[in-house]
Amino acid sequence: MKHCLALVNANRVLFNDPDSKVGSAAGDCFRRLESQSLEAFGELIEAYCRNAAYEANSFSLLHTLEESVEKLPGIVCMACEHFLLRFGKEASDIRTHRAADGYGIPKLAFRVYHQHQRDEWASRALDVIDRLCEVSVGETFAQLQEFDR
Repeated sequence: MKHCLALVNANRVLFNDPDSKVGSAAGDCFRRLESQSLEAFGELIEAYCRNAAYEANSFSLLHTLEESVEKLPGIVCMACEHFLLRFGKEASDIRTHRAADGYGIPKLAFRVYHQHQRDEWASRALDVIDRLCEVSVGETFAQLQEFDR
């Protein structure tokens, strides 16, 4: 756990760097977490989503979340919310790279909802799903059908 806190504190500084290339490179730290439980890294995910570094490199975090086989922390809702807030319109246009970045957002939202049905994250996940339906990002409607089964 001490290692986790050191990683969070070090990367917070890098996420806030005025050079967007530094923040983007700092976001690559998520790739090193792919095989680990992400529950312990909720603060790191939150710090990243709140900074401009997420705008420069949302893919690293989103890809890591999608590839994780562990239970996702509820804070993943924030990653989805911030992505939709910043890039929702752009992500609904398949001609943009944001559409590719946002392709997995519906899966993440449904997964968080499924994994957190009995806690405070369920309602936030449902809000994200509602927003996804409004802006038509990724395979939202396919995920709705899949979940409905």
